[in-house]
Amino acid sequence: VILVFAIVMFVINFNKLFPGTQQTEELAASVNGEEITMADLTTQYNTLPASYKQFITKEQLLGQMINERLLLQKANELGYSVTDEQVEQALEDAIAKSPISRSEFEARLDEQNLSLDDVRKFYRNQLIITELINDSVLSKIDVTDEDIENYYNDNKAQYQTGEQVQARHVLVNTSEEAQ
Repeated sequence: VILVFAIVMFVINFNKLFPGTQQTEELAASVNGEEITMADLTTQYNTLPASYKQFITKEQLLGQMINERLLLQKANELGYSVTDEQVEQALEDAIAKSPISRSEFEARLDEQNLSLDDVRKFYRNQLIITELINDSVLSKIDVTDEDIENYYNDNKAQYQTGEQVQARHVLVNTSEEAQ
């Protein structure tokens, strides 16, 4: 984390430290030599829905982009990959689960200046990261039935609710009774 912060700060202040070494594109960060330009950051930020922009700053998005690059670099180093068929299946599954048709999906992509290739790249990266996390983290988690039962018994108050009644319709004879 400190190394990533140092790299980001170095990149941000590069032109101040070494005047006269102008770069063609302003860097937002360099992740183990892989550059994230301000243009990349702005492009990705502009694809976010307006409602998300209320909660996510460009700095937070840059942090996410750096984390994604680090995970992808590690996955690449360890030889993780996914096939084109896996990517297409993930894309088709996502469209099938959504309430819109494929043509509506593609129209929305156009509205956000995105292409199907952009979406494929996103799914490829997410599938690779998921494989890495599953193998390196989730596969090492071993929760037994006894662990679950002990946790439940230690935290029963969280799972208990008072008496509840649900009514869909209440029928009355007169409008006076309804009020």
